Amino acid sequence: MKTIKTAAFIMAAMFVSSSLFAIDRGANMIDTAWLESGFFDNSDYYGLHITGENLVKNSDGKWAILAGIEGGTVSVDQGSDFNSIGIELGVKYYIAPLTSIAGLGGYTWNDADNSFETGKITARIKQRLAQPEAAVSPYLKLETALQFIDIDDSDNIFVIRAMAGCEFRMSDTWALIFEGGYSESDNLDDGPDTEDGFLLRIGMQYDWE
Repeated sequence: MKTIKTAAFIMAAMFVSSSLFAIDRGANMIDTAWLESGFFDNSDYYGLHITGENLVKNSDGKWAILAGIEGGTVSVDQGSDFNSIGIELGVKYYIAPLTSIAGLGGYTWNDADNSFETGKITARIKQRLAQPEAAVSPYLKLETALQFIDIDDSDNIFVIRAMAGCEFRMSDTWALIFEGGYSESDNLDDGPDTEDGFLLRIGMQYDWE
C-alpha cells in the first residue's frame, strides 16, 4: 500500500509539472535537468534533479507552480553508501522582474542499511544580476531549509545555503547553467551536522513557448 501511495504522489507531481501553464523570457513552462554534487564533511552526494516551473494562468506572470523529482547516491565516510529518491512541490512568486521568492515541501526515501525517510521545508530567494533574456545572466540565491529525518532517533536539521550561478543562453529556448555555493547545517537535536560543505550543479534548461 505504501508503494502504491508513493507512486501515485510522484505521478501527481509530474502531472502538475507538465500540465500547468514559467515566467522568465515569457515562457509558459521552464524545465531543467541538473547534475548535482555535494561535498560535505562526512559524506558526498551525486545525483540527477529534474525541475519544472509552470506559469499560473491569470496571475499577471507573477506566480508559478514548482515541481521536481530527484535521485542519487550518498557516499558516507564511515558506513555503507546508499541511494535516495525524492519529490518536491511548491510555489514561486516574482517580486520584481529580477527578484523571486519560493517555498517548497519535499519528501525523500533513503535506501540505507537502516532505511529512513526525510521531509523538508525550503524557503528560497533569487536575485538576478542581469535580464533573463541576456546571453549571460548571473544570479545569487539564498536558501534555508528545515529537514525532518525519520530514523532510529529522529533528527531535525536546519540548513542554510548561499549560492551563485550563471545562465548561458545557447538559443531562444536552450540554456546551460552553472551553479555553486556553500552549505551550513545545524542539528537541532545535538546529532551530526550532515550538510556542512560545498555544492556544485550543472544544468540544461529548456523554455516551452
